[in-house]
Amino acid sequence: MKVRSRFKASQQMKLAIVGINGLPPAYGGFETLAANLVAQWKSCDIVVYCTSFGNDTSQKSYCGARLLYIPVKANGALSVLFDLIGMAHALLTGRVMLILGPSAGIFVPVLTWLGAKVVVNHGGLNEWEREKFSVLGRFWSRLSHSAAARFSKGNIVDNEELKKSLMTSFGAQSVVVRYGGDHCSSGEIKSELIKKYEFVDKPYYLAVARAQIDNNIEMLVEAFRYLPNYSLVVVSNWHVNAHYQRFFEQEYPENITLLPAIYDQEELNGLRSNATAYIHSHSRCGTAPSLVEAMSLGLPVLSFDRPTNRETTKDRAKYFSDERELQLLVSSTPSTELVAMGRDMASIARESYTWRIVAEQYLSEMLKAKSGQEL
Repeated sequence: MKVRSRFKASQQMKLAIVGINGLPPAYGGFETLAANLVAQWKSCDIVVYCTSFGNDTSQKSYCGARLLYIPVKANGALSVLFDLIGMAHALLTGRVMLILGPSAGIFVPVLTWLGAKVVVNHGGLNEWEREKFSVLGRFWSRLSHSAAARFSKGNIVDNEELKKSLMTSFGAQSVVVRYGGDHCSSGEIKSELIKKYEFVDKPYYLAVARAQIDNNIEMLVEAFRYLPNYSLVVVSNWHVNAHYQRFFEQEYPENITLLPAIYDQEELNGLRSNATAYIHSHSRCGTAPSLVEAMSLGLPVLSFDRPTNRETTKDRAKYFSDERELQLLVSSTPSTELVAMGRDMASIARESYTWRIVAEQYLSEMLKAKSGQEL
């Protein structure tokens, strides 16, 4: 009754989601989050702001949410303008805003002063320290996070470490709401998949990550150069810049396969489900969606050793800090231990990472923002 009453209370509630490229989701944690939230919030009046670049602008709705297109790119420096336009429209139309990543957080104080109801998801751990940003980018990121954290009606983080960080850095309270992974299902290894990817009928380790420096993709590849008896498959958006495009186009030993981004969920699930283990190499994330999805599929996890990754996996995965440690884990972890770990990961995911619970928690924060309640 509790869940039902919350959703009934939100009937006719006007919501807006700002800060993603668009829907349907392509290759990003925030997009996956937005897609699953709107799928759960059936009784709400929802607008999602999308960039017109790279999206099918003829699609006007997704799971009942209206898609409004902005003729500005949603990434890079222009993301600030893109988010600002969406925020302004949401303010003028009286919508409670969920901002996914405060790239334009510097404007939140003005929005709040004008009466906007804003809830902010702050993304990864200490975004302003990420290596992918320039000095100016880090300065802007810290300023935007600070303004958003101090002046929004609610702050959401996806990991306890991020909650501590917002309090330590800005004196701001926040609520921990994690991601779901139960939209993933074990993919059948079909003959078409075997024909397309010859490696799937043999053991292989899999990593799925954006091509950026703090995801340590190059470290993974270098580690497996010296593990000729073990195969590595890495799926990433290599085209994101010239450096990773060149990296993708290099010649590699037969045991290393680099694949471009895979947007077909069934195909991706098939590749993940068949892997010996999942390697999570992210060093600057909270509760990483790709990690939660792998856990939901029952994959054993070898993870980069960070407090956020340990928290997500409840300290029940295997952890590495450099190439050598990863090589030792791959070469020395017995299959029986991997199987047991996979069962542990699936159990954790069922208890903590389901979209029904996540959507209810987000909606609760939106309702608090609308009514003016404090966190």
